[in-house]
Amino acid sequence: MDYMDNTDFWKKYNCIGIMGGTFNPIHNGHILIAKNAYEQFPDINKIVFMPNAMPKYKDSDDIGNSIHRLIMTYKGIKDYEWAELSGMEIKRGGITYTYDTLMEIKSINPNLKIYFIIGADSLASIKKWFRYQDVMSMCTLLVAARENQDLDIETMGNNLMSEYEFCHIEYIKMDEYDASSTDIRESIKNGVMPYDILPRDVCIYIQENHLYS
Repeated sequence: MDYMDNTDFWKKYNCIGIMGGTFNPIHNGHILIAKNAYEQFPDINKIVFMPNAMPKYKDSDDIGNSIHRLIMTYKGIKDYEWAELSGMEIKRGGITYTYDTLMEIKSINPNLKIYFIIGADSLASIKKWFRYQDVMSMCTLLVAARENQDLDIETMGNNLMSEYEFCHIEYIKMDEYDASSTDIRESIKNGVMPYDILPRDVCIYIQENHLYS
């Protein structure tokens, strides 16, 4: 499969989950969220990991090399039969807007059901997204709901669904998992590889390519 040009992929399935992010680097927390989504929503055929090109609300210095991020993501998910990788957003380049991604996928397969996986912080700020109403109309938002979370995401979700009749929100039930790509990069910079948080092949790739050090 050509991850940078996978038009045929989007035609193969009836329902997918999209897991977006910078994945700089991908860690076990990302994989756990995706695994829970796949197991809790039986209509999902595949979870598609999609590294961003340039998220609007992140400092470009924190993004890292796109190809390194794509390769690390592949190495992190390659052993899971329910997971796929897409380089659509990296290939498109520029600032990454979810609206553009969903429009591109829907132009290939208009009938594809899409769950777009986000965190509670993204749900809280979704009205800041580019053409957020169109985004909500093209997918079901699938929110990772961790235990002991400060944000009342179900109240936020119910308010959005009451305000916009085309908005559909579901929740992934999650145990608390403390992992941060920012903290991982800082740990590696300080000479400590967090083997318990990163997939083994991702650790090897980081070491071989002297990333974050």
